[in-house]
Amino acid sequence: MTDEVATRLTRRQLGALTFAGALALAPFPAGPAEATPASGHRTLRYGSPEQAGLLAPHLRRLVTDAETFLGPSPQHPWYAGAVLLAGRGATVALHQPIGMAVRYAGYDDRTDTGIEFPADQQIPMSEDTVFDLASVSKLFTSLLAVQQLERGALDLEATVASYLPDFGQAGKQDITIRQLLTHTSGFRAWIPLYNAPTYEEKLRLIWNEAPLNPPGTAYLYSDLNLISLQLVLEKVTGRTLDVLLHKEITAPLGLARTRYNPPASWKPRIAATEVARPPWSGLNRGLVWGEVHDENAYSLGGVAGHAGCSPAPGTSPYSAARCSTAAPTAVRASWSRSRWT
Repeated sequence: MTDEVATRLTRRQLGALTFAGALALAPFPAGPAEATPASGHRTLRYGSPEQAGLLAPHLRRLVTDAETFLGPSPQHPWYAGAVLLAGRGATVALHQPIGMAVRYAGYDDRTDTGIEFPADQQIPMSEDTVFDLASVSKLFTSLLAVQQLERGALDLEATVASYLPDFGQAGKQDITIRQLLTHTSGFRAWIPLYNAPTYEEKLRLIWNEAPLNPPGTAYLYSDLNLISLQLVLEKVTGRTLDVLLHKEITAPLGLARTRYNPPASWKPRIAATEVARPPWSGLNRGLVWGEVHDENAYSLGGVAGHAGCSPAPGTSPYSAARCSTAAPTAVRASWSRSRWT
């Protein structure tokens, strides 16, 4: 964000910016007290700023500031587009695409500039552009785990090894389901599973991974926690994670366009993510567009507990879940995640 914009707007006014298609929920200036309160409806609906209890000038400024941020700038030239979504309670008062969903075909490291597609091959951002949710996918995995806990299929205090015996190697025999969920297992942040050529060898890397800290003694955010939780869920339910997501969360909520591995027919409506190449990527994949960005999730077939889910803006169950809250919220989705998207 430009210094000028950052100076004029406070964090409360802007909310939180997130990348990779994630939805950000944050306090937002409210309008008159008599504005329409949250009613407990389970679906979002479009309405005016007044109906949402928000201030129209602030919503307009969201748009102008985003356009300024996405304009030509030596400080941040690498973001192609965005979709802004702002609302309060069950009412969406702003839903506006800005810029391009697909703009850059590659990257020229000699000039440190993006190589743009010809104008007739670029794709404008639209209200229903699909983004890679990246690590927000972990919330789906956590919700699926909570469902199994409520049904008695999982025990929060049980060891992971009681469900996956091979997991108990290398000092991990005492790690519990709770510690996976709370990132207190002792796992380091991540390991390059994508370097292992087969699925079985990727699992062996997890089985052989020793905790950095004794389980339960320190918080350390780790992708391995949610990948391990995925393996537990698949073991106790007999279903793969993508099937579980559809059956237990997206289908009941009517989220027809939130899933792992979007089909090829969706590609014209998907935002490109980045040009994946060393040194900023562990794999040399070229333009990542229509596939999961995360290298480990990609190597796991696009379905992983820590990354890989793709929704259209405004269709996340987390935004639907906020419909019953009375707190003013700004829901904003989303900025393409990395350079030359």
